[in-house]
Amino acid sequence: MNNIVIAGHEGFPKGLQQTGTFITGAESNVTVCQLFSDESPEAYKDKLVHALKKNSNENIILCDLIGGTPFKAAMRIKQAEEQKNKNIYIVAGINLPGLLTGMLSKDFLKTSDLVNEIVQETKKGIQMF
Repeated sequence: MNNIVIAGHEGFPKGLQQTGTFITGAESNVTVCQLFSDESPEAYKDKLVHALKKNSNENIILCDLIGGTPFKAAMRIKQAEEQKNKNIYIVAGINLPGLLTGMLSKDFLKTSDLVNEIVQETKKGIQMF
């Protein structure tokens, strides 16, 4: 089973998780890691490490945007964990279609395939009409 953590600013991760659970009607088993304005980048990184499952070699971090503190913390963790032979995949710019794909497929797809599906659905979720 793949472990998914939504990392982002203030209420975005929790709101995305709750909406995903509402739409799928299933327990999400998706962890959130919210960055609050009074947290330092280092404190947030520590919180994100704690949100990742220690027993899982396959973790996916879904970040709200590229370049923000949650993304930078995820990248630092990824670099450190790769030295311990643990895989961490990061998807930045996540939206609801991408999360729904992750929630509905995380128990059935190999992690690298799941990450590719999440990225594709995230991209497809942006259209101009």
